[in-house]
Amino acid sequence: MSRYCPHLDPTALLAAAAHWRQIALVDEGSLFSRERLWQPELMAALLDRLGEPPALDPPDFAAELRRRLADTPRLARLAAEALWLLQLAPNNLSPRRKRRLVTELWSVAGTALPSDAPALSDATLVGVASAGPGFNRQQQRELVFLLRALLAWRGLAPAQRAQLLTRPWEYARWLQDQPGAARSQFRHMWLYLLFPDYFERLFSVHDRRAIASAFGETVDGADPVALDQALYAIRQRLEQEYASVELDFHLQPLKRRWKPEPATPDEGGLTVRHIEQALVEIEQGEATPGRHERYELIHDGRRYPPQQVVALAWRQAGLPAEAERSLAATERLRQLGFDCVRRQLLPELLDRFLRQAHHGEPLTSPIRDYRGLRLRAERSSERIAALAFLGPGQGHINGLYPVLLHYPGAPELLLLAYQAGVGTGSWSNLWQAPTVRDCLRRYDQRPAGRYAEAPVAALFELPDGLDLDQLMLTLERMIDVYKRSLSAPEREIERHSPEAEPPYTLDEACDGLFIERADFAVLLTRLRRRKNLVLQGPPGVGKTFFARRLAYALLGSRSRDRVTMVQFHPNYAYEDFIQGYRPGAAGFELRSGPFVELCRRALADPGRDYVLIIDELNRANPGKVLGELLMLIEADKRDAEWGLPLAYAASPAERFHVPPNLYLIGLMNTADRSLALVDYALRRRFAFVDLAPGFATEAFRDHLARQGVAAALIERIVTRLTQLNAEIAADRANLGPGFCIGHSFFANVPAGSAGDDWYREVISADILPLLREYWFDAPERVERWERRLLEP
Repeated sequence: MSRYCPHLDPTALLAAAAHWRQIALVDEGSLFSRERLWQPELMAALLDRLGEPPALDPPDFAAELRRRLADTPRLARLAAEALWLLQLAPNNLSPRRKRRLVTELWSVAGTALPSDAPALSDATLVGVASAGPGFNRQQQRELVFLLRALLAWRGLAPAQRAQLLTRPWEYARWLQDQPGAARSQFRHMWLYLLFPDYFERLFSVHDRRAIASAFGETVDGADPVALDQALYAIRQRLEQEYASVELDFHLQPLKRRWKPEPATPDEGGLTVRHIEQALVEIEQGEATPGRHERYELIHDGRRYPPQQVVALAWRQAGLPAEAERSLAATERLRQLGFDCVRRQLLPELLDRFLRQAHHGEPLTSPIRDYRGLRLRAERSSERIAALAFLGPGQGHINGLYPVLLHYPGAPELLLLAYQAGVGTGSWSNLWQAPTVRDCLRRYDQRPAGRYAEAPVAALFELPDGLDLDQLMLTLERMIDVYKRSLSAPEREIERHSPEAEPPYTLDEACDGLFIERADFAVLLTRLRRRKNLVLQGPPGVGKTFFARRLAYALLGSRSRDRVTMVQFHPNYAYEDFIQGYRPGAAGFELRSGPFVELCRRALADPGRDYVLIIDELNRANPGKVLGELLMLIEADKRDAEWGLPLAYAASPAERFHVPPNLYLIGLMNTADRSLALVDYALRRRFAFVDLAPGFATEAFRDHLARQGVAAALIERIVTRLTQLNAEIAADRANLGPGFCIGHSFFANVPAGSAGDDWYREVISADILPLLREYWFDAPERVERWERRLLEP
């Protein structure tokens, strides 16, 4: 997916962009205050103050802006937020510099802007790609383009705006039609920030065209939207080709395909590609393994003799092989970005760590770094020995790193884990991995320490269960993945990510739902905004079917592994849904329910959305089942700041919060007399949507016709069921609209059986039993409708 960034976690940045989208494109609000800043009147007034943009901005455009707006506080605040948006995606300026530009402009209004506001954090302002040196010299032009486009946006009808926000390509076409779009670099950033799964973070027109051309896409150079679509199609193909979503056009293996590496004299004609081809030749058994040398090349967790690799690479390059000693070959490989280490370095390092950990000796290391990673050994107060492999800028408390853990006891345990410290990002694609805490539960109650929630890559029992070769292979592969995520060296990306998911369009979602596309788009927007939504309606309106379509539309793909469904019932409790004790091999043990498990998956995969569908929401007591989650599921409380200890937490320090990329869809049957009323506390947390029978829609008629139902029978179904529902809805003393008959009873027509017999079977087996229950005290009414429904 195009939101993948190898050097950083863009979650905070994209979340801030989504917040701006809501406050500016939907609500006319403000990022930093409660006033309404993004109003047409204010934007027009700011445009007047800016005037026509010059060829180049003044040397200090921000200072000029403060001077022009010194007497208009509200315009200064609006300009500060607009400047924040312009600088959100580029990484040309540091977060500190961006923060200063915004806060100084805001302060013209006489009120200070808190520098610790979430939208001003380093994680938000880090930027995702370079905009080139020219962008900061054209800020006035870009600001004018932004304001004019937003004024045109406000001129659209609300329904049209809502529809465009769910259709990335139509939105791009609309934006391209705005004055100034053809010359705007911010146009590319704007689309990426709003739709990061569709538009690349490529802000150079030259690079965008070069990539399209190199990958075989013929595009009209004058049509930027066609170029966007070509880049999207290229990414879809490449994600399938490489079986990975972690692809970046500015890194290998893609970079060389559109920006070939020159064979410089320093490299002697060898390139990274030649080395990789030599490694493949060795792996495929097409070359005799070389003898062991003093140094080894580490690639994909495996070890290769440098001399042999370089000799084979010369052959791959079609050049005369040059005899090189091991040290010379090692240095050549290092210059090309490969890791080469002394042959016995890692076994010696591991042996020393295990010996010191076992005997309780001080943890020391003969070397300071391994493969460019800083080593840190420490022992905690719980006597847990840890050897961390730290990348640049990563600390052992608040960093992201692989770690080797030794837990004393009987037996001694050695674990390789993926640690994510406080305030860091997270390791992707590890939600299925057991945590350190999970692994320790299988043995005894020894403390897990601060590594409790770290996903585990490998576990060994000492001394008999230690497989040193497997330990080294796993550790080397962890380091490979880790170094790619931090420094992105020039080599093939490991293909461990899930396969690319085909996009799921709004048209696909609406097919067979018997609802207008625009109405469905409104529901989707409501779910994105509220994060919690209830679909309620009588039996047979297809609530479950509708909920899955809505979930897939939200995710943008038919990703079944990111949609979980549970069903409430009268005996369902907090312990089933959230967390509770269950019988285990050694007595009762604390287990997490489906909601907590899905939250963990979503937290470990912040770049993608997850959906939980709760069927029969009010058949249980929702207040008792949800407990403290009634507060935590609110859309504005989806972060760690609002975390609370769960009912069975080991200590108050164990706080839990619901991630912002998890959405809830509840389903309620309005005709079930056994259900309790939903209290106002629950109603306040969810948006409620009524689903009505779709007999009167043209889509329903078309659906039956496509399944072979005759026109006369379609008319009979529509007419009689519509009349029946009218009588049910009018009977407000006993029934009402919530008891109408749904269309789904007739939606699935058996192949070759679309005649009168099928219709009579549905009436007799499905509809009449419902009517007998509805009008149990009025049998003559049921008999009348039985005759009416079954007569030819």
